[in-house]
Parts: sequence; C-alpha cells; structure tokens
Amino acid sequence: MLTNRELFYQSKLTGDAKTNPTYRGVTSLNWALFAAAGVIYFYYTQKKSTHNDAKMIAAPAADMNKNFGLYFDHTLLKADARTTEIKHLCEEAAKYRFYSVCVGSSWARFARQTLDNLEGGRAVKVCVVVGFPLGSNHTVGKKAEAVAAVQDGAEEVDMVLHIGKLKDGDYEYVEKDIREVQEAIRTVKTVAPALLKVIIETSLLNEEDKKMASKICAKLKVDFIKTSTGFSTNGATESDVRLMHSIVSPSGVRVKASGGIRSEEDAVKMLRAGASRIGASKTVEIVSAHQAGGISSKGKTASSSDSGQY
Repeated sequence: MLTNRELFYQSKLTGDAKTNPTYRGVTSLNWALFAAAGVIYFYYTQKKSTHNDAKMIAAPAADMNKNFGLYFDHTLLKADARTTEIKHLCEEAAKYRFYSVCVGSSWARFARQTLDNLEGGRAVKVCVVVGFPLGSNHTVGKKAEAVAAVQDGAEEVDMVLHIGKLKDGDYEYVEKDIREVQEAIRTVKTVAPALLKVIIETSLLNEEDKKMASKICAKLKVDFIKTSTGFSTNGATESDVRLMHSIVSPSGVRVKASGGIRSEEDAVKMLRAGASRIGASKTVEIVSAHQAGGISSKGKTASSSDSGQY
C-alpha cells in the first residue's frame, strides 16, 4: 500500500485524478467527453504505437552484426584499479571501437588523455561513475564530483540515485538529487553537453520502486536509466530492462543494462529487451565471440554469482 505522501507525489508524475486534488472539481460531463476523446485517440494510434515500440526494442538486434562494439561501455571500476590497467582499458576500447570507457571519476583526465593519443581513441567517450556504488552521498558531493569529472574530460556521468530515500517513498528528495546533478553538469562549458545516466540498483528494489524510479527519470528526461552498479546482490535482468524501457522510452530516455553481463548471449538478451547500451567488464570477450560467429547460444546467463563486479 502506498502512503498518502507517496500517492500525492505519484499524482504529480501521472496526473491521476483519483489522487490529485486539482482534478476533483472536474464535472462528470467533462470526464465523459475526455473519455470519449481518449477512446478515439487510442483507436487511431494503437497500431502505430505498438509498431513503433516493437521497432524500438528490436532495432538493436537488426544492427548487431555491424559496429556491435558501439553498444558497450568498456568498464573498470574495481577499487584497486591501477594506472596500467586504465591505460590497457583505453587501448582495448580504441582497438575494438567501444562506445566508451567507464571508470572512476578521478580517472577521467587520464583516460581522456590516453584515448586522445591512441589511433581511433578520439572517437571513444569517457564515462565516469558518481556517488558510486551506494548512492547515499550528499547531493553537494555528487554535484562536485560530477562537475570535476566533466571538467576533466568526462562526456557521460553515471550517478547512483539515493536508494534508501527511494525505498522510503521520499520521491521529492530523489528527484531533487538527480535534477541538481543534471543541472550542474550542464553548466560546464564543453563542446557537447555531458550525458547523465541514473543507476537505480534494481536488485534492491521492489516492483513499485522500479516503476517510480523510472517515472522520475522520465519526468526529468535524463539521457539514460541504468539497472545496476554491478556491486550489489544481483545485476541486470531482461524483465527489469523491459519494465524500465516501457516507462521511459516515450520520454526519449534510454536504458543501460549493467551488472552480471558476461557473455554475448547475455548482451544480446538485454539489447532485445530494450537496452540501448551495455556496461560490462568482459566486453572484449563478448565482442570477440560475436565477431567470431554471430550470436552465440553458449553464453552464460547472468546470475547472482556474477554480482559484485561488472
């Protein structure tokens, strides 16, 4: 059961007449006219909408045999990652033409400089994590970390939302936390605005939590909503990707699947479920398997034993 506070906030996101007091004065006649218009609109748009949604989910599969590496953020986030390892990560990203390297925020400048000096490296983006992996950091700290990373060359920021506040139903806090980071990175003068991805840590959430996190991200029109840190109890699942995609895609928000994706089969499942980006540390193995023989049926499905790292 949702509390009155949760119902009130949800009504602000959805405009639900049953929970939003501003709708209670609408007359029965107006509601009847509104319902009739809705039926007509639904009749004429349902087929087109269904077709577009199907295309949106199926689109990655159609492109899987071309530039497969561009679906991936090549990731190294372990606590003891060293300079030589970050350098090697960048070299692999340039070689395999991954979309980005995803590293801790303090590595942003080094990663950008390393990539810029590699053949093909300038095309690879630098992605950093913020408030990682717990999300309970103060918003002021998240903003400062994100801004510093973008100033150092990061082009994408993956922030962890405040999981505890989300589970408490304090959606206003969660929204404000995300919005302030979003606005902060937009103030940094760069060639192109840095993208924001919001990690919701699906393994710690119930169904309602996942829906509300997705609705908040859709409302704020962040660039991506992301399943997991890869450091919790489990990683991405097809069902979570489908749920998140169904809520955020009408607002133009995309889905990044991460956590426990260790095989080509895992990656393909996530793309077909609606993901537009994959975060993984086994990226070279995944893309190499794909290049060797197309979509494999031998890949290992993500499980709880894969959690703890990308």
